[in-house]
Amino acid sequence: MCSLNKQLASEKSEIARTQLLRRISRLDSDIDEFVYKAYGLTESEQELVEGSTLPDDESRTTDDVDVVSEEVETI
Repeated sequence: MCSLNKQLASEKSEIARTQLLRRISRLDSDIDEFVYKAYGLTESEQELVEGSTLPDDESRTTDDVDVVSEEVETI
């Protein structure tokens, strides 16, 4: 995750940045899922952790990814 964020910070190509943001988002979702399974959280408990019911990863918009990008750029 750290190496992807470093690549993102230095990447100039918008296409490459978008691809990196998607990889970061997927990895973040995979980590979340792993942790939820490790702790045996139910779907309703996962929703509590997330703060609300989130759409499936496939239906997330690039706006979700842009937020990650803006946070990375401020680090």
